[in-house]
Amino acid sequence: MKASDRILLVEDKESLRAVLRKTLEAEGFGVDEAPDGRAALEKIRCDRFVMVLTDLRLPAASGHEVLKAAVAADPDMPVILMTAYGTIRDAVSAMKAGAYDYLEKPVDTDHLLALVKRALDHRNLLHENTLLKERFSRELDVPEILGDSQALKRALDQVRKVAPTDATVLLLGESGSGKELFARAVHAAGTKKGKFEIADKGTLFLDEIGDLSFGLQGKVLRVIEHRQFERVGGTETRSVDIRLVAATNKDLKTLVAQGSFRQDLYFRLSVFPITVPPLRERVDDIPILARHFLKKFAAEQKKRGPISVPPETIRALCAYAWPGNVRELENTIERALILGEGEPIRPEDLHLPTTPLKG
Repeated sequence: MKASDRILLVEDKESLRAVLRKTLEAEGFGVDEAPDGRAALEKIRCDRFVMVLTDLRLPAASGHEVLKAAVAADPDMPVILMTAYGTIRDAVSAMKAGAYDYLEKPVDTDHLLALVKRALDHRNLLHENTLLKERFSRELDVPEILGDSQALKRALDQVRKVAPTDATVLLLGESGSGKELFARAVHAAGTKKGKFEIADKGTLFLDEIGDLSFGLQGKVLRVIEHRQFERVGGTETRSVDIRLVAATNKDLKTLVAQGSFRQDLYFRLSVFPITVPPLRERVDDIPILARHFLKKFAAEQKKRGPISVPPETIRALCAYAWPGNVRELENTIERALILGEGEPIRPEDLHLPTTPLKG
């Protein structure tokens, strides 16, 4: 732990607070204190901590309110609750709201230290995972594909398998679901020349290939089969060494049956199909994406101080069906930040339409 990293200790009984502080400091932890809930809320609002250790029952503001503020300020910051025997049910309820764990009073200091170390190890793992994702993003020259949902992991696992090969990839998915990010993850873009020339010894990405005219479909098929093309207005045939990644939000099988899409091109494209999951199948990723977009647009709009997304706003975001997928979520967060009159972002700031919610 760095010297600047501190644990916020919230306990109204001065004698117990002194004992806990001495115990933590003896193990090398930095400690800041709050004697009641209101003081804790103010410290969380104005400062940063690696962890919060708080009594559940406090004067001025409850431990539940402290938990809510801590989760809103930093979702990765562990919160450990201290509780008397009679309030264990409340502690379990608080864990469902985002608390890391709880301790029964009287506090066993050995148990406390073990729990604190485990909680901080967990936080460090989350932080390292974020850094690895950012490094992966930089090395591939692509924006970070955020999320930990099983649906996203399955799709990314397919990307990892096909990326080292030269196989043609067909990305399937709804508009706004992130097909372009997946294409750039399959392979970094080439140097900036003409459409096919830029992909020589690299990757050519053809978005919304289902919208191509029948004539253009034939030209794309020729490139795939013979690795050759002609410049617009030219007569010279050129050869290229490419791997093709195509994307569509349409059902190509249906288009083939209707006669509006070439069957031979469909078979060439669908060597390795990957379905990019819609956001409604990635509910666990919505809070991660929302906070990412909030940070992004807050910086662009030069908003001062941390702007949080409280649990009730997260619940509203997770309840919505997102027919426009990640793109719609991004636009919603940007609009909420513009229209909201302060901090935090409230559910009413989202202005979500009354289109279907998930059942």
